[in-house]
Amino acid sequence: MSKGNRAAALRAQGDLTGARDLQEQVLAVRRRLLGEEHPNTLTSMGNLAGTLWAQGDLAGARSLQERVLAARRRLLGDDHPDTLASMNSLAGTLSAQGDLAGARDLQEEVLAARRRLLGGEHPTTLGSMNSLAATLLDQGDLAGARDLQERVLAACRRLLGAEQRLDLCGFGALDLDAYRRARLPPSRVAARGRAVPADARRSSKTRSVSLR
Repeated sequence: MSKGNRAAALRAQGDLTGARDLQEQVLAVRRRLLGEEHPNTLTSMGNLAGTLWAQGDLAGARSLQERVLAARRRLLGDDHPDTLASMNSLAGTLSAQGDLAGARDLQEEVLAARRRLLGGEHPTTLGSMNSLAATLLDQGDLAGARDLQERVLAACRRLLGAEQRLDLCGFGALDLDAYRRARLPPSRVAARGRAVPADARRSSKTRSVSLR
């Protein structure tokens, strides 16, 4: 088993320290053999950032994520899926650090690109709308958050049909119960769409939203 796979297995088992040690070894080797901006090196940096995030080292995670994003913007362009994923991960870290304005800027850029490239009702686009709604909610922009939530809900109901299946759009059982009672998008819906680094999500014990 490769060190990368062993690190992933340790992450799944909750051994973040062991996973971090292996990921740091893999990153050092790839930097030396492939260079700082090789796609595999950038992937290793992203994996390590996810583990740092899960350990609570947000500053360390942010530093790596900013380097990955800068490299991918330069090498792949702003609209490449990997670049957008890197923006989304960094936005999650900024939000966790309390930099809501920075997170919002990135999320708005991601959403605009995904609307243009994928369409307004693609699952990935809807996930980006949910993430932005969470940030607007944290900023106190309830009207803006509600507008996005209502659009996501309408699209999910139109695409998926029965109300019982709205959990596929990030509406859990409690959210649906609140929605049926109040006929308003519950504030908790946005929180389920919060952007969190993909590797940090893998070790989470809670159910993550199916849309990103």
